[in-house]
Amino acid sequence: MAFETIVTSQDGASFVITLNRPDRRNAFSVRMMQEIATACASADENPSVRGVIVTGGPRYFSAGADLNEAMAIKSTADGVAYITHWETLNNAVERLAKPSRCPRSGPPTRSVPASKEAYRPEQADVDRRRRDQDRAA
Repeated sequence: MAFETIVTSQDGASFVITLNRPDRRNAFSVRMMQEIATACASADENPSVRGVIVTGGPRYFSAGADLNEAMAIKSTADGVAYITHWETLNNAVERLAKPSRCPRSGPPTRSVPASKEAYRPEQADVDRRRRDQDRAA
């Protein structure tokens, strides 16, 4: 399958997704989000794949969101559509039946990834209740 913003390959049992927008420092565009979700589905359906690796360029993983696309949002409907693409991407990676890794390239940063509670509080409540039930049993 040919993509515009990513390159996919299989190395043994590993399915490798490489971000490929070097001119934009691999900033996540809507197209890239869609392509990664499609590639994840393809990897999940392939019985010879045992794991998925998402990687970036030799000097950096990704600059983050494509701010040109984000700044072009002018209406609530456009904003909802844009966020829906992010949600689709996140769901595609989170729901992989196979293990996935995103090795970073480039220098470490001072940023700290947010916990599940920070971005999905309703799911965190469900998870917390399950843990409490397991402990009580």
